[in-house]
Amino acid sequence: MKVWEGPDSYLADFLARAGDGWSHTRWNYLSTVAACPDKVHLDISFTRYRADGSALGTFRSLWVIASLDGRWAAQLRSSFAA
Repeated sequence: MKVWEGPDSYLADFLARAGDGWSHTRWNYLSTVAACPDKVHLDISFTRYRADGSALGTFRSLWVIASLDGRWAAQLRSSFAA
């Protein structure tokens, strides 16, 4: 499980994990596991791609998206992605 304390820590962590040659990411599916007015738990599969369209890898993750101080943001994830 990875917890981010703020946007800067999320971005630094993502760029360190994305992989050499990463260009973009696409969702394969996104399914709501549980939700309440200020939090959503998501089951997600995504693929990371290089600029030429070749895949770097496909990964499954559980994410918690929460409304914190009136702003929706990723709060934590548990992922098979590096």
